[in-house]
Amino acid sequence: MTKKLLLAACVAAMALTGCKKDPQPEPTPGPTPEPQTVSRLASIVHKNVMPNGMETRMVSNFSWENGNLLQEQDSVITPMLTVVTAQNYVYENGNIVRTEETSGKWTHYFTYENGLLKTFVDFYENDTLFCGEITAYNADGKVEEVIYDLESTKNKYHLTWVDGDATQLTKYVIFPAEQADTLTTTFAYDGKPSVYTGFPLAFMLGGSDAYFLVERYSAHNVLNQSYTYNYDENSRLISKVKENDSTFYQYIEQTVE
Repeated sequence: MTKKLLLAACVAAMALTGCKKDPQPEPTPGPTPEPQTVSRLASIVHKNVMPNGMETRMVSNFSWENGNLLQEQDSVITPMLTVVTAQNYVYENGNIVRTEETSGKWTHYFTYENGLLKTFVDFYENDTLFCGEITAYNADGKVEEVIYDLESTKNKYHLTWVDGDATQLTKYVIFPAEQADTLTTTFAYDGKPSVYTGFPLAFMLGGSDAYFLVERYSAHNVLNQSYTYNYDENSRLISKVKENDSTFYQYIEQTVE
């Protein structure tokens, strides 16, 4: 009996020893990502001199935080008056879902599908000015087809992309049907980083057609042969100039965590 008790005790001890896990080493924390410094557009100043010598300036100032666009402030300045408007960008889950003008008159709404921007609506004092839908993206995630609906007209645009630039835009008139036709426009680029690098797609859909999208969404700057283009030491566009019409660009450095 004593031997049986001792044997049972040994078996129990071995079982307990076998079930006991060796202490696991504490996981080694990975390296903390280093903050990155990125260049973002801070302001655009467009100057136009009328034949009578009167100068008009249109100024857009952009506010950023951690690489995200927070506000756009626009001013129209003439010798007689100055008009200032601003719109704030509202984010949810990292996406812009609406923009709100500080006057309360303009509001833009955006919806997403599978993480990609799908629809957009522009309201002015609760009346719909236009709406649109992105109906196709290409394999690189670029907008390939988009529809703009202005109630009185409805157009579909197809964009052809080469090396990140929209080299061709084809417009198809959907409504009114009796005016149905196509118009294809081609674009050339300067090979320098776009002034709109880092801007969200929701910003690039401004306006009532896809021409804004071509200029803002491409990787480089659209060229117009009537302008002279000037760049800084970092190949950033700082001005484009022609007689009586000039645009100037300024940048800020942003730390993105």
